[in-house]
This record gives sequence, C-alpha cells and structure tokens, in this order.
Amino acid sequence: APPRSTLAPFSAASDVYKRQRLGHAVERRLPDSDVRLLVTHVHAALSALHRGAGADGPVIHCDLKPANVLIDHRDDGSPVFVVGDFDAALVLAPDTGPASVRRRYTPRYAAPELLVRGGIPSPKSAYWSLGIMVLEALTGRRPFAEFVDHEVSLKGCLL
Repeated sequence: APPRSTLAPFSAASDVYKRQRLGHAVERRLPDSDVRLLVTHVHAALSALHRGAGADGPVIHCDLKPANVLIDHRDDGSPVFVVGDFDAALVLAPDTGPASVRRRYTPRYAAPELLVRGGIPSPKSAYWSLGIMVLEALTGRRPFAEFVDHEVSLKGCLL
C-alpha cells in the first residue's frame, strides 16, 4: 500500500489550504529530485486506486492534472505529492461498465483515446496524464499546448 499521505480526498479545507497545488509549482519547473518523488508518489496513489484500495472496486481518477495534485512537506522539508479531487473518478464496480458513464476530464492532460467520442477511461489513461505532468514539471512548459487547445475545441470535448 502507498504511504497514506499520497492519496487524499479534498475533505479537510484547512489541510488543503496549507498545501500548494502542483499546478503553481510546475510553472517554474521542478528540480529533478522532486520530479522523481512526483512520479513515485503519484504512481503509488494510482496503483492503490487501480487495485481498489478502500473502495467498492478499482477506481480511475479521470482528471489527473497538476491542479489535482497537492504538495505537502515533511518535517525535513522534502515534498510529498498528494493526489486528490475525486469528483470525476470512476469506480469500476463489477455490475457497471465504464462505457455507459460520461466522464469529465481536462483535455490538455487526457490520453488521446479519451478525446475520441466514446473514449473510455482506464488505468493507462491515468498514466498518460502523469506523463504529461512529468514533462511539464521537467520543462516548465505544457506539452502539445499549441495543438491541444485548438484540436480539442474542434472536437467538442467536455472541459
């Protein structure tokens, strides 16, 4: 199981406001050591979700992006990346299929298969989102920004 601090609902408002959102940090690039921690912590959280840890079945986040990852700090100052905001999450219960559920996601971080009408979220699509966040954290720039904004607006995806 991942460290409990890598997976958290946005429930305690005072706790959320003490943390910085990853979205603000990646605008100025993250140090390589922090990017390694980002991958480690978010991967641990996704693995727990995809295994169904603490839920009625496997969970797909469906809107993993920097704004939904918080940065907390340990006593020694090292960052802990916390995945939160599960409003768009999909529980893959045995009696329901993801194909019948329309999901919300942020196109800039969505896997290509989700941008096609009828695209179904999966653990693979969550890892695509993590990859985009890693590229953004390493470069300080949004990958594919010039294509995504234009193409997605033409496809009429949910924003």
